[in-house]
Amino acid sequence: MKVTSWRLSPCAMKRVLFEKPAFFIMTLGSLFLSCQPSEKTLKKAAPAPPQEIGELAYFHTERILEYGPRPAASQGLAKVRAYLSTQLQERGWDVSLQRVHRPTPKGTLLFENLRARLHRPRAWEQPIEGILCAHMDSKEIEGIEFLGADDAASAVGMILALLDHLPKEALEQLELVFFDGEEGIGGEAMTFNNGLYGSKAYARMWQGKANKPKFGLLLDMIGHDQLRLTYPSDSPPELIAILSESADSTGFAQYLTKFSGAILDDHVPLNLAGIPTINMIGDFTASDWWHQKEDNLSLISKKSLSISGQIIRAFLLTRLKVESTPASSQP
Repeated sequence: MKVTSWRLSPCAMKRVLFEKPAFFIMTLGSLFLSCQPSEKTLKKAAPAPPQEIGELAYFHTERILEYGPRPAASQGLAKVRAYLSTQLQERGWDVSLQRVHRPTPKGTLLFENLRARLHRPRAWEQPIEGILCAHMDSKEIEGIEFLGADDAASAVGMILALLDHLPKEALEQLELVFFDGEEGIGGEAMTFNNGLYGSKAYARMWQGKANKPKFGLLLDMIGHDQLRLTYPSDSPPELIAILSESADSTGFAQYLTKFSGAILDDHVPLNLAGIPTINMIGDFTASDWWHQKEDNLSLISKKSLSISGQIIRAFLLTRLKVESTPASSQP
């Protein structure tokens, strides 16, 4: 993530003012020494997922972190992508990979965005109203095992949780996108050129199309203890109004404030492509855990995830003009 002051032009960013310093079923192998396996060789039964939105988002966040660090082009990220695909398909969603090769400071890498739409006839040919998105990857930081629990495993976990907390009428209008390559490659700070690889490729796909989505909601760092949420000051005004009203109507207005400037994140390429998108993001500039080893599961709060989840749900129901009635995403 980077806080920036810039003016967008067809050429991209002109100036950067601020950069804060650096901040899934295992295959069970057993050695059988007798005809009776020991307890250590027995596979643990997967716990049943909870129902409350914050607890459910926490459940998925914990599962994601079990795969360890997940920088772009890593085995950890491949396992996370497989976990997400399985969870989505079990809930009746069609999944698709968008693959692109891009030059990076570590050579040419393959980036793979995961897209999903609720199953129905010709699902990928139907127009969609909006995008709900987050990035899957974690930053590669030399010398530490950086898990990125809030940056941004919690946002990915929240999207999965929302599938059981939004009515079908809302889910049918959405495309879910899990971006690859948000973070700068090679341990370098994110810039528009080194970073946002997945979202730039996705936005390019919609460039110039008349049937592009009407809005986007990007989630990032929404589950930390002592929750502080914000959004870029240059966000689309109509989406600012809906997000602010959603925080107010759910009783959580005190957790959401406007950021003092622009933020460089995956919403930028979407806005440049003509898809008005707002980024609901934790105020990382006021944290002592951003891009640090402290961004692990101990940072994540079920209460914070519940607050964020209720605000997000209210935002989507309002923007999609759907009555607030609970329903499963199972068709």
